[in-house]
Amino acid sequence: MVTDGTEVLDRFFFVSCETRERLTVYVDLLRRWQKAQNLVAPCRPCRKFGCGNVADSLRIYHLAPDFLHLIDFGSGAGFSNLVITILLVEKSSEGMVYLVERNQRKAAFLRTIIR
Repeated sequence: MVTDGTEVLDRFFFVSCETRERLTVYVDLLRRWQKAQNLVAPCRPCRKFGCGNVADSLRIYHLAPDFLHLIDFGSGAGFSNLVITILLVEKSSEGMVYLVERNQRKAAFLRTIIR
């Protein structure tokens, strides 16, 4: 059964409507950029929340919700740290997430998402 992936959020994690919207925008932009850039590896048909990548990122966040700094070398499409950043915005956390990507096309995607 193919679903839009929101059942993962509804079943395991509570996120606000605003956070859900930010995650949706992120995955929609990822899909559009994926056509021209190889941002994520091919996977089964993408569901609304990105082939489980968002759910996996949420799991990582819940393992260490009170961190001060995260550094992601080789950020690629931004999983899991952009998802974690979206959650930090909701929580108004003091934590900082740093993304480091040397591929200029992938870095351009990350800058677009952050805006």
